Amino acid sequence: MPSNLELFIADFHRVKNLGFSPSRRSNSTGIGKTFEDLIGVAENNLREADLHGFEIKSQRNLSESYVTLFTKSPTMPKGANTYLRENYGSPDSCYPDIKVLHTSIFCGRFNTHVSGASFSLEIDYTNERLYILVDCNGRIDRSVYYSFEQLRRAIQKIENLAFVRAETQRIDDIEHFHFTQATIFSSFISFENFLLLLDGGVIMYDVRVGAYKTGNKKGKTHDHGSGFRIKRENMARLYGEFNIVE
Repeated sequence: MPSNLELFIADFHRVKNLGFSPSRRSNSTGIGKTFEDLIGVAENNLREADLHGFEIKSQRNLSESYVTLFTKSPTMPKGANTYLRENYGSPDSCYPDIKVLHTSIFCGRFNTHVSGASFSLEIDYTNERLYILVDCNGRIDRSVYYSFEQLRRAIQKIENLAFVRAETQRIDDIEHFHFTQATIFSSFISFENFLLLLDGGVIMYDVRVGAYKTGNKKGKTHDHGSGFRIKRENMARLYGEFNIVE
């Protein structure tokens, strides 16, 4: 019986052999949606991995951006992103009556934000919490945090991960993707190693709460989720093994 790895490789080669395929979605998430449609993954936010036990991440060949490992709302308080946005966000450029919050946060140092607030991460090993700290005029707000238990559960989805690369071109003004390479990561090292990489600034935390600019939700808050992200060249530091499939 084929292993999960063999099954994934066979499905990837099937998609690769299709050549360029039109994007299934017009925005920046089109590459992921297109690959998942072609390989046969139903779009989901479930705890389980996408296909044959592998969570799938995809990126354009020329992109140097961070890869989102997973998105998860903080444990406390309920509606944490709304709390952060309303208290420490800044007016949207198009809809100044709406506060938005886009900020990248690292452990051990406070960033700067247009609102005047500063953000940092703090790992509390004693109480097993990851705090999102906010410094506002010298007052530190420690209201928002993740429990280690919640983070462990979220990480289960990326214990095996396939990072898919694609060439891109526009045909008849529609972006097309040719999926050419997959790096398959397995043997996730440990939760403790994840925390060490977070503490060392290798993994960052993004809050991305904006406003819809088009459609029937135009002018309303758009929460893209709070995500833990890593540069693609550092992904191997999370795993014991990886294989490149072309």
